[in-house]
Amino acid sequence: LADELSWHQALGKTPSCSTATLTPLPGSHAAPPPARLPSVAFLLSAPRSGSTLLRLMLAGHPALHCLPELNLLHHNRLGEWHEARLARFGPDSGVVENLKRDLRVPEIDADEPIELTYRRLQDAVAPKLLIDKTPSYAKSLEVLLSAEERFESPVYVHLVRHPLAVVD
Repeated sequence: LADELSWHQALGKTPSCSTATLTPLPGSHAAPPPARLPSVAFLLSAPRSGSTLLRLMLAGHPALHCLPELNLLHHNRLGEWHEARLARFGPDSGVVENLKRDLRVPEIDADEPIELTYRRLQDAVAPKLLIDKTPSYAKSLEVLLSAEERFESPVYVHLVRHPLAVVD
């Protein structure tokens, strides 16, 4: 993946994307910054399709840094993300603590725009390519379009698994 991304960048090729104007997600108080963030890869899949195993395999590559399900693109501010994670997983799940560790911060800044969070994650893992493994992004066109707007040439890895493997 990292080699292919470098090859496309060297050729100056970028994936085609929609030029539709997006409206901010509900609860947004400010428009995203005009400058797009460097490329990120998104690992998309259906539930129970082996995305965690693929994430671990990709994380073993020296040019890649693959984080577990961040779910950041569903939000505009880190505080919104924080509240949603606590409501879903509770205070003892480790999800929030893992992000604080990856960001190298003692506390979550509720007013921090998600774009800044991604930038800080990219800076923390540079020069590696950041991979966000959040399968649920594939279910929302709005989220995928926001990725196109926020990042320069985002890369999508769509994992497909035969349905019989997950049917009881």
